[in-house]
Amino acid sequence: SGAAIADAALAQGDSVALIDRGPVGGTCLNVGCIPSKVLIASADRVMEVREGEKLGVRAAVEAIDFGGIMRRMRAIRDRDVEHTRHGLHHVEGLDYYPTVAHFVGPRSLEVDGRRVSGRKVFIVAGARPFIPPILGLDEVGYLDNASLLELDRAPESLVIVGGGYIACEYAHFFSAMGTRVMLVQRNPRLVPEEEPEISDLLRAKLAERVELHVGYEAFEAGRTDGGAYVVARHGPSGAHVRLEGERILVAAGRRPNTDLLQVERAGIAVDERGYIRVDQYLQTNVPNVWALGDVIGVQMFKHSANRAATYAWHNSQHDHAAAIDLSL
Repeated sequence: SGAAIADAALAQGDSVALIDRGPVGGTCLNVGCIPSKVLIASADRVMEVREGEKLGVRAAVEAIDFGGIMRRMRAIRDRDVEHTRHGLHHVEGLDYYPTVAHFVGPRSLEVDGRRVSGRKVFIVAGARPFIPPILGLDEVGYLDNASLLELDRAPESLVIVGGGYIACEYAHFFSAMGTRVMLVQRNPRLVPEEEPEISDLLRAKLAERVELHVGYEAFEAGRTDGGAYVVARHGPSGAHVRLEGERILVAAGRRPNTDLLQVERAGIAVDERGYIRVDQYLQTNVPNVWALGDVIGVQMFKHSANRAATYAWHNSQHDHAAAIDLSL
């Protein structure tokens, strides 16, 4: 989405600096939409075969090449990343900085020891996994939505901490691959931001092949002879459950990258979770600074960010600003 704004600015002859600490292509291409959907496509095929008898088709899955599935996903991802990287290095008029930066003023950033300033600034800095304060988790080690993509062998068992769409997608994927999956979710509902009917249906279907502990909060983790364990307590009753698995996957939400950018040095307002506050025009409290995408914590999807980029660019160029409905 940031690249789309850069393209629009370059097309009208503006000087553009694009600062991206990487990986090139952002969350969607590297650890989000693209790789996850490639994996889920394989899981869907497996489940279609296993459930074919519902449609009068008797079939069986002879074998699953987990390593091959993962290599195919990485090849697709890496090819697209390389194309994107090549393009960025060959755009006339673009100053591309593949590195970390932080604000030093309202519209100025420090990049590799030098100061980069602009009349207009668009913050499309994204988010990263939120790791809950679970005692012992760091010592045990865990997978997240990025590191799991480097697996070459399916774990025999997996404990997933979280119950949003990322957690549920990978519960589907790994259970289809033959992994015993246990999921512990603090909220009393899976995918709690969806309609209750969707949440209930998903829970019923997922429970057919995933051990669900909904309404339980994980608070402790440790090692076992064969892997790791997670202990969680049930909210109302306080009852405890201990789940043991070869690996732990943490998919408990996201946190914004505003701390890495040090947005407070620019005077940019954030909410209690650290997400940038914007108005209906995607304008921050600092003049000529707009923010969009995951970094504002609303509609954290690629297609939503693409839509918001169109609005932010328009509003940066015209006196008659267009309001975006962030509730859609």
